[in-house]
Amino acid sequence: MMAGSRNLTYGPILRHVRLCRTVTIRLPNPMSTLQTCHCGYQWSVTAETTTAVASKCPRCGSAATDEPVPSAPIDSTVDLSGTLDMSHNNATQIGSAAASELEQTMASGSQDDTLQGNLSTEGAPPQPTSSSSETLAASSDADQTVDIPATQIIPTQHPGDNDSGGTGDQTLDLIHNADTLQEGAAPAGLRTDGGAASPRKGHSITRFLAEGGLGKVFVAKDEQLGREVVMKTLRSSATEGSETIMRFRREAQINSQLEHPNIVPIYQAGNNDDDNQPYYTMKFIRGREFKELIDDFHNNGDATEETRAMEFRRLLTLFVNTCHALSYAHNRGVVHRDIKPENIAVGEFEELLVLDWGIAKVLDQPDEESDQREIEMDPNMPLEKTQQGRIVGTPAYMAPEQASGQNDLVAGTADIYALGAVLFRILTGKVPHRPLHDHSEAEVNRWRKQDQTKEATLLSYATANTGATENTMKLLTRIHRGEIAPADIISPGVPLALSAICQKAMAVEPASRYPDATALANDINHWLADEAVSVFRDPWPTRVRRWTKRHQTLVVGATTTAAATLVGLMAIVFVVMNANAQLDVKNTQLATLNTSLKKANQAERLARRQALERLRDARVSADSWLLDLSGDLQNYPGLITARKGLLQKAASYYKSFTTHPTSDPQLQIEYARCEMRLGDIWRLLNDTDQSKTAYQKAAQSIQALEASLQKKTAVQILRAASHTGLGLAYSSQEPTRDQALNEFDQAIQLLTPLENMPADGRNALATAQWGAALIHEIQGDPNTATQLLTTATAAFQTLTQEEESPKFIARRLNTLNDLARIFESQEQHAEAAAAHNQSIQFYSQLLETHPARPDYFDERDQKMAELENALRHMDRAETALVVDDALIQDYSSRFQESLVKTLRYLENRALTHVARWQLLTNLERPADTKQALQLAIADYQTLVATVPESKKFDESRARYQQSLKDLQQETGEDPPPSP
Repeated sequence: MMAGSRNLTYGPILRHVRLCRTVTIRLPNPMSTLQTCHCGYQWSVTAETTTAVASKCPRCGSAATDEPVPSAPIDSTVDLSGTLDMSHNNATQIGSAAASELEQTMASGSQDDTLQGNLSTEGAPPQPTSSSSETLAASSDADQTVDIPATQIIPTQHPGDNDSGGTGDQTLDLIHNADTLQEGAAPAGLRTDGGAASPRKGHSITRFLAEGGLGKVFVAKDEQLGREVVMKTLRSSATEGSETIMRFRREAQINSQLEHPNIVPIYQAGNNDDDNQPYYTMKFIRGREFKELIDDFHNNGDATEETRAMEFRRLLTLFVNTCHALSYAHNRGVVHRDIKPENIAVGEFEELLVLDWGIAKVLDQPDEESDQREIEMDPNMPLEKTQQGRIVGTPAYMAPEQASGQNDLVAGTADIYALGAVLFRILTGKVPHRPLHDHSEAEVNRWRKQDQTKEATLLSYATANTGATENTMKLLTRIHRGEIAPADIISPGVPLALSAICQKAMAVEPASRYPDATALANDINHWLADEAVSVFRDPWPTRVRRWTKRHQTLVVGATTTAAATLVGLMAIVFVVMNANAQLDVKNTQLATLNTSLKKANQAERLARRQALERLRDARVSADSWLLDLSGDLQNYPGLITARKGLLQKAASYYKSFTTHPTSDPQLQIEYARCEMRLGDIWRLLNDTDQSKTAYQKAAQSIQALEASLQKKTAVQILRAASHTGLGLAYSSQEPTRDQALNEFDQAIQLLTPLENMPADGRNALATAQWGAALIHEIQGDPNTATQLLTTATAAFQTLTQEEESPKFIARRLNTLNDLARIFESQEQHAEAAAAHNQSIQFYSQLLETHPARPDYFDERDQKMAELENALRHMDRAETALVVDDALIQDYSSRFQESLVKTLRYLENRALTHVARWQLLTNLERPADTKQALQLAIADYQTLVATVPESKKFDESRARYQQSLKDLQQETGEDPPPSP
């Protein structure tokens, strides 16, 4: 309730009438009396009202004066759960009995106990209810009890009230409860210096704030701390042990034990010194209701898109804070049962408080609003009032289990439903539970188009539009059935993801809703962060846009590489097609020149020479563009498909090279090389059968040419390369590994005797030695494997120094890695460390010329980590610490320099801090050990804050925090407080 935001005067609550049928009480009296109190309050009482009631002021209880005022007959209608009407005489008799009992109760001074009437209605003839009859509610505020008066009292405005309300402060009343509060100026005779109220220890009343049927609310000053607080007291008529006092104390007890920044705090509770009536004080804050912020957002149609977007995100952020407050309450076993925007306060500095815990339910205690209570609700009660009794809550935000009165089933999921209803109001500006006649025709048409199962409801809507209205009872029935239009139907501009979140929270079955308020808040946070939510699958354009936004570096690099590849591919296609076309032309020319032997021979030699040159040029160009680029593309997982397509096209082009028969040995050699390259491509595509076929064709062609060619060395190298290719193809499958070793041995035997081999020969020999080493390792012969790998590594090192070919670079790194792995398996840690060190130095050289290769950075860091592990086994802890320091510096710089902050760099840095901590612990350096552990904890805290849903990061942080406490206890330091 906002003091200063509206000026409303409400009549006091008189009684609840407990009935189970519709009773029409008509008090036929053409005159009423206007009563005036010395405090200035006026009210009208019919002639049937008893003297005791008519003579007492409803506000202050003092005697009053009479002034006759003409009045029309007043109908007091109580429409409860039944459908029985009474005759005029019967109703008059029952009304008189109820008024008599009410007079006795009012004379006793109690205004909180419920009036019970045992009314006999048997045999009463039906009588239509008057259309002009009025049902007086306790208050128009959204937090009031359904109260059915036994007599009609017409309140008038107090002369002291004004349009600004109360004291004129923009003050938010945090005392939302089931009382009927009467806002405005204090009643006449109330002193604002504290003398009007009973003494409360340490507090003095400064001004009156509001008054209700059960109590009064004041602004008081805490004399000890000098601060303003809000004080709520009960009327002196409440007796010790009564339900009113028990509920009042229970509300204060529940509220005081919910210690959360977003739940209004209770400062103090006690009893008055004179009448021993209970009171409690709580925080006094200036602010606004969340409902007003929502209404301002939806009513501010002239704001710019940027302004509306910022305000919308602000509302969602406040909503997330509300979810966290409710999650805390549920964790403490408390269910609010009346969550709505009116019960959420937002202060001047964005502080949010959840109010009104008056009807909260403690899950491990019996519910005071059980189904055994006889209180029934008015079926025509306004939808945004808080209903108490068998059905507890506000119908406009009520969960189906609340709407059906199943209070024993009401748990935290009921608040989840209400949170979904609040989100619905944020999204649409309207409450989710509205009578059908309040829906526009456009809303109903959109609803019908989306869900054809709502035909019965839509027919009811057609009936409603003829002039009939839907009362609260019918609406509660629809709530129980889950007949609610989705938010995007009510407001087509609502994001579908948020509408899905709203529908999930407002599922009919509690088990189908979010498991807790934190899960709901997480989905809202994901949407605010432009992340996918758990209950809605975004369309593929949105997912593509989101993925592209997160991987900008990869997308730019892939686009650039793809463009370069396309250009290269087009050049290769042009070269190959041009070569084929020219070859055909030359062959045609040779055919036409056969008539002249001399000219024909000359032309033939010329054509073959040119064809050989073109084929050689085409093959070399294809090797350079396709295979090297394909090898680079394997470093980018997103381009695996493009790489595969590129290789398949290259295979078709190489295959076309070998389809032209020729007797020229030089051309046959080039065809054999094309077959070799074709075998390499099929091997890269994991097609072992086609790879073996291509290598075998190349070997057969080369073997047939050995006798006719003069350059024996070149032929031997080519033949050995074919054996090496076959060995690589056979080694991919376990049954053929012996055959693979045989092929590698043949290649080694062919090439070992040769001296002064060119680069391709040395590459073929080193590759065969590498392949044979891996087979020997698998077969359990690490010594032979180590010898072969050492020789191959030295050869590849020489090759990379002569030519920085991607093929030579990759094989040098592979042999070093395999050599280090075998040394480690044999516990030869010094040799393994030397191999790792060579790899690290080589990666550093490569990064000087290729700084844009993230895979080189990652692989170098991996080798540094493996080097550190080898140094540990060698008991060289100090050197291992130097490696760890270099790793930490590298991870930090890469994390800061990356466009997209890659969390694995931060995680790797945290792991490296942990490794330093372990080393320093062994070295017994407690100060450095503590620092390393604190740095690791700081990194894990950053990871937890960035990815709160990751249990791995949270568990690691907790584990190392405990290690830090243990370390401080060992060194005699006081451990830091737990976060």
